[in-house]
Amino acid sequence: DFSRFAAQQSAPVTLTAGQKYYVEVLHKQGWGPGYVAVAWLRPDGVRQEPIPGSSLIPFVTGSGNLVTTISNAVVSMLPTAAESRALGSSDSLSTRNTLAVFPNPFSQQATVQFSVVKTGMVNLTLLNTEGQLVGKLYSGTVEAGTTQAAVVKADGLRNGLYVLRLVTPTGVLYQKVSCSSE
Repeated sequence: DFSRFAAQQSAPVTLTAGQKYYVEVLHKQGWGPGYVAVAWLRPDGVRQEPIPGSSLIPFVTGSGNLVTTISNAVVSMLPTAAESRALGSSDSLSTRNTLAVFPNPFSQQATVQFSVVKTGMVNLTLLNTEGQLVGKLYSGTVEAGTTQAAVVKADGLRNGLYVLRLVTPTGVLYQKVSCSSE
């Protein structure tokens, strides 16, 4: 139901043919079964609900994983039920990989902090909005439950949106970060 609440719709945005656009959908489920979809009004006046997948390109790909949510807050991926049992814990913050960056946006440098729930090899990279590698920030073994830090420097970066990608033994996390150097 795309028109039940005014807050469900964005302000009108005129798109230009051939131009790529970044569309972010934030989904908050309060009760019952739920899903998320995006609609648009085509130039011929026909409303497409939802936008067909053939008109979309995944924002970032890697190792068979697609970005499903990138928010300004910490993005976490829960371990599987088997991994949670192996860790001896239920679904709590202590059983989540975490990835955070501050300040965001940044003008000179930003600190990236992350932790993992399972000891193992970790890779932290910075991607542009096309999903291309811009820089390798961290690569090595990380102990479960410890907080690691890396620095993103604005030197050599254009102003704009970037994506941090953290590959861990239990999943892949993404976090957007904005560079606004002078």
